[in-house]
Amino acid sequence: MNEKIYGALNKVAHEYPQNMIGGQVRDITRIAFNIGLVLTAAKPKTPSELEICDLGGGVGLFSVGCAALGFRRSVLVDDFNDSVNQGAGDAILNVHRSYGVEIVSRDVVARGIRDLQGNFDVMTTFDSMEHWHRSPKKLFAEVIDKLKPGGIFVLGVPNCVNLRKRLTVPFGILRSQKAR
Repeated sequence: MNEKIYGALNKVAHEYPQNMIGGQVRDITRIAFNIGLVLTAAKPKTPSELEICDLGGGVGLFSVGCAALGFRRSVLVDDFNDSVNQGAGDAILNVHRSYGVEIVSRDVVARGIRDLQGNFDVMTTFDSMEHWHRSPKKLFAEVIDKLKPGGIFVLGVPNCVNLRKRLTVPFGILRSQKAR
């Protein structure tokens, strides 16, 4: 399956606008790992049985890679407010659309996901949470509600050194510390 994942991602990466291909190709290893992680966690289900929702994935390869691998449904939710989107405009998502990715444009923390149609086998967010400006506690409760029985939530975040922050911030427990 690993070879199939790399092949699909490489094909899709080369369908991006010319000025973005290099960056997408450099990201294939990371995205292949993330897709492999999802497929392993979702066993014994096959890609054609999986409905996935990626929160904050932007124009990256993850959601479109899942669609290219034959996932039953792939939904991407993001505000698309990054400089990459502002420079390229809405057309940057044409690659995603061509593979059938459902695109929902919104601030996922502010507006949530309760109104998304259906439920999901897998919900993911990779390297997005650190860009959110408020606690995702309410969003995470909605994620749990939107998962099918036995569903999986995959949360990937940068490796922050402060263990307390890694454990408390996602749940909205903020505590200021005096300088020592």
